[in-house]
Amino acid sequence: MTPDSPKKRAHCIMEDVDLSSERRKAFREVLSKLKLQKYESRKLRMNYVLEINSGSLKDWTPRKLRDLPWHFLRKVMALNVTARSTSFSGGAPHDQGTRVDEEEQGIDEQIFFFSDSDTKVSVNPLDLLCAVLLCSDSFLQQEILSKMSMCQFALPLLLPSLDTPKCTLMLWAMRDIVRKWRPHSLADSRGFREESLVLTAMPTISFVRMGSCSFSKSKLLNEVLSPSQQHHDFFIHQDLSSGNVPREIADGLIEISWFFPGGRKNLDLFSEPVAVTNLRGDIESHWLQFSFLTEVSSALFIFAENITEREYTLLSSLKESTTKYYFILNRQAGKSSATLAFLNKLAPVLKLKNSHMLMKDSSTNKAKFVEKLQSTIQSISLPASNNVSGSQCHLAPLKFRERVLQRICVQRCESPAERCCRDSMYL
Repeated sequence: MTPDSPKKRAHCIMEDVDLSSERRKAFREVLSKLKLQKYESRKLRMNYVLEINSGSLKDWTPRKLRDLPWHFLRKVMALNVTARSTSFSGGAPHDQGTRVDEEEQGIDEQIFFFSDSDTKVSVNPLDLLCAVLLCSDSFLQQEILSKMSMCQFALPLLLPSLDTPKCTLMLWAMRDIVRKWRPHSLADSRGFREESLVLTAMPTISFVRMGSCSFSKSKLLNEVLSPSQQHHDFFIHQDLSSGNVPREIADGLIEISWFFPGGRKNLDLFSEPVAVTNLRGDIESHWLQFSFLTEVSSALFIFAENITEREYTLLSSLKESTTKYYFILNRQAGKSSATLAFLNKLAPVLKLKNSHMLMKDSSTNKAKFVEKLQSTIQSISLPASNNVSGSQCHLAPLKFRERVLQRICVQRCESPAERCCRDSMYL
């Protein structure tokens, strides 16, 4: 069967339909857990969140799944950095007494079979965020993202297609966020710049995963964006509260965070503003989102355990891309020769060099690796090496449609059923 045969295209369409159906089913299950079904059509509004009553005045902790959306909304509106936690409070007092009694009886053999109960009864914070945003009207979305920005949380840039066949681009909800910074070029004059976040021209560095990965991509990004001795969790990762709960609907989400210099050359990680995006899930399952990132990124870092024929075939389709590609690879002695062979085949396609390869394993010093990654990002973001026309994060929605959807969809849409993906983003 040839790649462009009708049978092949029909098979791809059926796969897309099945995946879309599964995503909608998972979305409705999450809404049911959180008791948000009625807000799928009748959206949450600002007045629901800002209403003052006896419940909103007390500092309460969630005890049921249905409490989590309101806990998140109240906490984030109050700029509380614990807003993303989906953990429940401790058990009832009589449960605590029972546990004390059990402790007095000695050590139970069940300690060897302990499992985190949160992973069974809670939801992943990213699932909660997607559900709340898709059940909110545009003005509440705008307020949520504004407050999340003040808390220095990574913001959702592209929501996965769940309630409709379309992904949701969140630029409109970010339009009122304004940032002030001092680039190093203005450090001596003590000047500064202040602009809307979505209109600020800056290089965009994207991070994606190909297949499984033995270390946390999001945790590494937090290290890269955090100044020395000032760690901050911009991106949710598995070691945060409820971050280990399996994601049900958030795979395919693209998050974005920023670094803005303060004009202190000895403290700033980068001399100019930098945007960092993070795709949740692997690129093969979310090729549309990955293709979007290849269009809007200055550079794209791919996390991979190894490169096989399957990965080579996928990546070789990017031969027309002008984005710079880098690989963060996990050293595996038994697979290094095969990976090297496929990388050499990819080198002319993606214009790869030795400097585009970053190796990491369990023995790698984390601080040194983070410094190396920061240095690589700095070299990409320098104005002299920055491809301004293809690396900005301030493009207007129509430009996004022209540059992204035409490339992603038109090449694929050879039948009426496939042409529906031309409208695969809200703008």
